[in-house]
Amino acid sequence: MTFLRAWSCAAVLALITAGALCAAEPAADPRKPLPAREALNQAVAQVKEVFKAEYAAAAPEALAALARKLLEQAQAEKDEVSKYALLSEARRLAVQAAEPLAAARAVADLGRAYRLDTYQETFASLDQCRRQIRDMEKVKELAGIYLGLGKTALEEELYAEAERAVQKAQECAAVARDAELAKLAAAQKGAVEQARRAFLQVQKARETLKTQPDDPAANLALGRFLWFTQGDAAKALPHLAKGSDGSLATCARLDLDGAPSNEAKVALGDAWWQQSEGKPPAEQDALRARAAHWYQQCVNELTGLEQMRVLKRIGDSGAQDSAWIEFAENETKGLRAEAMPPGDGKFQYGAKDGRPCGIFQAPTYLHLKLDDLWADNFANAHKMLVDVECYDDQGAFHLQYSTADKVFEIGGTATLEGKKTWAVKSLAMTNQKFRNAQNSGADLRIFFMKGGPIYVRKVTVRRASDK
Repeated sequence: MTFLRAWSCAAVLALITAGALCAAEPAADPRKPLPAREALNQAVAQVKEVFKAEYAAAAPEALAALARKLLEQAQAEKDEVSKYALLSEARRLAVQAAEPLAAARAVADLGRAYRLDTYQETFASLDQCRRQIRDMEKVKELAGIYLGLGKTALEEELYAEAERAVQKAQECAAVARDAELAKLAAAQKGAVEQARRAFLQVQKARETLKTQPDDPAANLALGRFLWFTQGDAAKALPHLAKGSDGSLATCARLDLDGAPSNEAKVALGDAWWQQSEGKPPAEQDALRARAAHWYQQCVNELTGLEQMRVLKRIGDSGAQDSAWIEFAENETKGLRAEAMPPGDGKFQYGAKDGRPCGIFQAPTYLHLKLDDLWADNFANAHKMLVDVECYDDQGAFHLQYSTADKVFEIGGTATLEGKKTWAVKSLAMTNQKFRNAQNSGADLRIFFMKGGPIYVRKVTVRRASDK
């Protein structure tokens, strides 16, 4: 799955809200410069005057409440200097109150609009909170935020930041003596180390392709990295088609050309399946998923033993009747959070009751896109369900999706009842069509319409008959 790219409005399944991180050349940065100091000081003074009564309160709870109020006020503020003043004060107050989630959100909103180093500012704010926190639940929450930051940095290919975040998550998990968080942090540390090694190996190939775009060895190296490390088959195939692995290049060229008949689709699926034989598990899974992508497009037109053979391979590939995204483990299967324009969909990583999760503050959206294999697999389903594993506290959300006749249809609604426990809320959709018709090409979205924070561990899309 793809998360954030600083000012290209990338997703949502990351700690810093959509579009907040910085990894581009300064000349390409369209964000606004920081306000002049004199103008900013005047704006801060105005904020303090308007909220004079709230500033008078000294208790951490009151400061945290004021920080959240300033964050919300900033969303509606049109004047850029005043907006910066509101967000910078929200950040300062959140740090003073040792509220890491509010502090991270303030930095995220600042980083989305203004030219600052969002990673460094986030680390600085979280570290200041960390020095003040004594409550173990807050320490666990902080560990979850660091894990989210590390995940985002990893997918931005910013390995020093990713390692720094994971190290801090491990330290928090150790302080809280939380085995689950420690396990997650250790797994993420391994992922960072593996990705760094793969990235260094492919850098030479990228440099070669700048001057020799048809170089077979470089194309193979980059194509393998894009597909088997980053999971992006669409970007990988053009490189693999020019690569030095002859059989892999043939499959890639056939795939790019498309398969016009059912026989050609089966043959292409078989070719990808043959490529998967004897490969390492992750590589084999990717190749077999590509095979199933082609099988799925023709299986209903097949008959007899051939249909049975293809159906078995689809099942063996993992193309099952459910797709999911799990915020707790930073893992997905067939479903991913989609890149969104600023303000349209955003969330933060954190923890609730020591369990890592995504945290949504209404009103906001979670935009979801099915991988092609799963979209094909669900094409003939009359009714489907979206299961949202969430903490039953306060708030409400509903499902929005497309049908054959409508771009926008409202599905099931869930209202949280304040039971203070983890629960699964199922949202129904009927006659759905996954045609990338929602914002930024998403297939469906969950609208968190009121309440919050709403804590979500996992979202599953499945056929209504599944148990």
